[in-house]
Amino acid sequence: MRPPRKVVTLFHRTTAVAAKQIFAAGFRDGVGYYMTSKLWQGVWLSDRPLDYNSGAKGNVLLCVLLHTSEDWIARWEWIEEGKSHREWLIPARTVNRLGW
Repeated sequence: MRPPRKVVTLFHRTTAVAAKQIFAAGFRDGVGYYMTSKLWQGVWLSDRPLDYNSGAKGNVLLCVLLHTSEDWIARWEWIEEGKSHREWLIPARTVNRLGW
């Protein structure tokens, strides 16, 4: 018997144009310093839908189902004190490989 599949449900806010590109060709890494001195890249995902007040931009909300566990994606979690949500910056190739 196979073990049950684990699925992590995350969210990504974007624009309508970017959403069409994502559906056509998959996620692409965003690149930025994100208030640090290091250049980072990946796809921003959150544990709940974010809005403009949380720093998310765009009028389209994508629900991303990753075939993995929270333990496995923990390496990409951005932990900040005072936030009421969780966020990850996961490489696009990983999101595209694990995502539904």
